[in-house]
Amino acid sequence: NYLFRDGLKLSEMKNEQGVVTFSPDVAKDGGDGTVITCDCRIPAPFTAKDVEKRFAAAPFALELLDHHLPPVMVEKNGKFVETLLSAYNAFAKTAGEPVSMGGSTFARVFKKGCAFGPEFPDENYHLHEADERVNEKLILKAYDVYKKAIFDLAALKEDL
Repeated sequence: NYLFRDGLKLSEMKNEQGVVTFSPDVAKDGGDGTVITCDCRIPAPFTAKDVEKRFAAAPFALELLDHHLPPVMVEKNGKFVETLLSAYNAFAKTAGEPVSMGGSTFARVFKKGCAFGPEFPDENYHLHEADERVNEKLILKAYDVYKKAIFDLAALKEDL
């Protein structure tokens, strides 16, 4: 009930980045009982402490591992995202909107960052599938978007 049927009501913890996801992935005998290791994705501004509070009502112990990471959030309408989106729209020939998601990305290593990997309308992608691939034409188009975004961010000459 707690691990598979949302008995802790983690699904109530949601916002525009999505919902808290909780995936019990590995179970093993821990001597005194079963140990279940779970992956938990937490949308900002929720934190591991917020999730931990939900587990206080559970009839089992929770141990947070040391490698949990703080949530990442960038202003949707700020100059940073606006500049990235402008570079994307210049090559996508569309009025794309930023997409927010929970999860962990390379953005965490930057003082300010977000995942930025363009997908273009009406193109065939095979990302996160068996035999994941993308064709050369789309890689070159993405390169143009990245190049424009980097130059445009550098031209701002302000602390984003």
